[in-house]
Amino acid sequence: MIQMQTSLAVADNSGAKRVVMIMPIGGSTSKIARLGDKIKVTVKEASPDGTAKKGKVY
Repeated sequence: MIQMQTSLAVADNSGAKRVVMIMPIGGSTSKIARLGDKIKVTVKEASPDGTAKKGKVY
């Protein structure tokens, strides 16, 4: 389970290194995301040549 404000390491090629979960996306009203749920995140650390930029919400 992932709670709100949880810091996560990113494992893809977007350029983001560290993100923080803002909220789960979908019909759920809970503050917890489970396996397979989509989440909204903000980028806290990013590589300078990546497409994801610090402060953006995805």
